[in-house]
Amino acid sequence: MAHVTLLRPADYITNVAFDDTTVPDTELLCRLRCDKAAFEQFYRFHIVGVTRFLAQRCATPEDLADATSATFLCVMLSGRTYNPKAGSVVNWLFSIAANEARRVQRKNLRQDALAKRIRASTLLNADHTERLAEIIDAEQEAAKLHLVISGASAGEQELLRQMVDYDLSTAEAARAIGISSSAGRVRLSRLRSRLVHAGGDRPGQGAPASQHPSRPVEGPR
Repeated sequence: MAHVTLLRPADYITNVAFDDTTVPDTELLCRLRCDKAAFEQFYRFHIVGVTRFLAQRCATPEDLADATSATFLCVMLSGRTYNPKAGSVVNWLFSIAANEARRVQRKNLRQDALAKRIRASTLLNADHTERLAEIIDAEQEAAKLHLVISGASAGEQELLRQMVDYDLSTAEAARAIGISSSAGRVRLSRLRSRLVHAGGDRPGQGAPASQHPSRPVEGPR
């Protein structure tokens, strides 16, 4: 890669013909915000130098145009704050341009970092993708299960609560709530049937399809 030597601000000044109407930069700076002619004169005198200065600090033509326009906008808005004791107008102007170049660079770094984070989502391997799919499926089935259980009768909910809370079989849970084993099996069958119809059971889970008639057989409550 070729070595690039950054020039000093003074090296960017171009030869501009002065006449009796040329106004010094220090006076122009005080008039930039309210005097269009003053801004045009200041812009014409410095645009080439600022562009050359920023061209060595910007990666693309778009960045160069962004930094250049931002530099002159900042000059127009803050021209009255220029202090001659702090240095020449040229040094002040090019310090603004350097700040704008750094701003553009920081913006590009943020955009690059964001793009890398977005691209990282494409690096998921098959195992990660499958695991995420399982999580999504589980959340969807949990929602269906909750809907079915919340719509169950009080008796069915009480039977299920006994089975879950105390790890009881259907017959044991039925006896715990004072009903027969056959009545408990009927209640559980009804609940399973509604769960199957809601799509809550995966293949291979729950009772076989032959045990889930479209109309459950009535039994003791």
